[in-house]
Amino acid sequence: MSQNTNSLNVSTNCPKQLEKILSILDSKADVIFLSDIRLNNSAMVEDLSKFFLNSDRHYDFFYNSTKASRGVGILISRDCAFNILGFKKDHEENILAIRCSKNDVIFNLIGVYGPNADDRTFFNFLTNYLNTENALFNIQ
Repeated sequence: MSQNTNSLNVSTNCPKQLEKILSILDSKADVIFLSDIRLNNSAMVEDLSKFFLNSDRHYDFFYNSTKASRGVGILISRDCAFNILGFKKDHEENILAIRCSKNDVIFNLIGVYGPNADDRTFFNFLTNYLNTENALFNIQ
């Protein structure tokens, strides 16, 4: 599943934020890609991670977000029993790649938050980044 969250910044106790988070979790998807998460309040990230982990599906929360804009995340249910082999993040907080394995199969989960306009620079960067990621992850 993929969801643009329009911010998960939970710096204040807001019923709308809780409703948004519960709606995402209600999907019960094994893997949930999140974009536009805007986690600029680092003090709340640990609580958010614990909330995801204590949900029915026991999601591990991985993210690339520290700003009040942009940011990507991936929720992976512990029921998947994926072995996490590595991470790659870009500095603009638009990409998060997780190298995983299960049953001797190695694969990448890659969350991308693209621009709101036709930005050839971004898409050229993404193409180069994915090619570089394949080399960095030593894909055979």
